[in-house]
Amino acid sequence: MDISLPDNGAQILTTAQGLELLHLMSAYYSGSGNSTLSSDTNRNIEAGLQHETRVYDLHLVAYQNNVQNLIQWQPKTCDINGLWGPANYGLVQIRGVSLGGNARLGNYTLKASFDILSAIDQKNKFRFT
Repeated sequence: MDISLPDNGAQILTTAQGLELLHLMSAYYSGSGNSTLSSDTNRNIEAGLQHETRVYDLHLVAYQNNVQNLIQWQPKTCDINGLWGPANYGLVQIRGVSLGGNARLGNYTLKASFDILSAIDQKNKFRFT
């Protein structure tokens, strides 16, 4: 849902729900697959502000995404050869803020953004990096 504001500004509020199907490689790849994996599902909400002119545009967006059964590759603890394998995490909460903009300079466009993201497994408080 977008709500227009005066002076080329907009408020942004979106929600979404998703499903990521299991990749065959994650489940059955020889030596590192995990046949007990489940597909992940997620719910996302984001809100922000956007301002556009002919010369530049700016945006500020905050978001939160809750992912059930997130699939994350990690080192296999029982493997001495250093193989990695996929594993499900129960519920992971991903939060973040994005600030960015574009400046149009003749035939060129200069783009910049700054993002902060935090992803935490809600069961054991493990922080993904």
